[in-house]
Amino acid sequence: MALNMQEKNHSSYRQTTSSHSKSESVRKSVLSTLIYITAGALFLGALVYGVNKGNVPADTKTISYTVQSGDTVWGIVSRFDTRDNTNAAVQWVDKHNKIHGTLQPGQVISIPIGR
Repeated sequence: MALNMQEKNHSSYRQTTSSHSKSESVRKSVLSTLIYITAGALFLGALVYGVNKGNVPADTKTISYTVQSGDTVWGIVSRFDTRDNTNAAVQWVDKHNKIHGTLQPGQVISIPIGR
């Protein structure tokens, strides 16, 4: 009889241990899923924020600027465009003025102004 009780206790212990490891596995799986969802949401948020913030809208007002000796696109844009993302405005200037390399004094370029 004592042997049967020990077998039952041992069998019960194995079931409890097995049940515990299954619930632990489920918890880890749920936690991993939540981490992936959170990371994905943060990535998408950063992507949307980065793509939209500072972009130069199509209806942006521009001025014509005559390049002076020592000017850089970054320096010129910094003076006239107050967007949070100067990089986007610099890319806009490069693209719309077909700038491939350094600026030349006397060159007239279109610069976005304002916000």
